[in-house]
Amino acid sequence: MTMHTPYLNREEFEQKAAVLGDALRLQESEARQLLAQISGYDGAAAIDFGDKDRSLCSSREELIARLQASRPAVGGEEAAGIIDSLHLAVRDGDIEHVPASPGVVPNMGG
Repeated sequence: MTMHTPYLNREEFEQKAAVLGDALRLQESEARQLLAQISGYDGAAAIDFGDKDRSLCSSREELIARLQASRPAVGGEEAAGIIDSLHLAVRDGDIEHVPASPGVVPNMGG
């Protein structure tokens, strides 16, 4: 199952596509298509809008890998910087949805 990045609305998606387009010097339509692909969709028309369960989102690493697969000339650090600049909802960005195991004591370090 491919994880997807949700967007609250079309405006949010368009804003993030513009940031991606600026970072990679892409035309608007190309930036929208690339953002949709990075987000796990077949195209911009298939985007899910609305607040979704973060456990169903792509991870930051998946987003970086998809960007690099689409744009092989983009290096790892550059790809990570671009993904981070988009402020996308990611599965590992908020661990509140991860259930704690009963009886496990947190590692406090040291």
